[in-house]
Amino acid sequence: MFVSISSSLSLNVLSQGGKMMFIKSVLQALPIFAMSVFLLLKSLCLDMQAIMAKYWWHNSKQKRGIHWCSWNTLCKPKEDGGLGFIDMMKFNVALLVKQG
Repeated sequence: MFVSISSSLSLNVLSQGGKMMFIKSVLQALPIFAMSVFLLLKSLCLDMQAIMAKYWWHNSKQKRGIHWCSWNTLCKPKEDGGLGFIDMMKFNVALLVKQG
């Protein structure tokens, strides 16, 4: 599911704002139902975050892109200097606590 995102969507078309909206509205929203029912493996959550970070920093299909800051920094709220992305592991636990 996440692996084919970068190949099916042209990275040159979207600006950083478009990439941010795509990550928040699609990539982070897809696993929410599974995360609200099951405790996902830590490695799976880290893999999803790595794919999102790779998509965020890539400029074109040929170049790798430089990760200028950590994903944890990007997950901070906008008021604290981040972009407000979801930390998948913490969000998974929060959804499960909400069910309880």
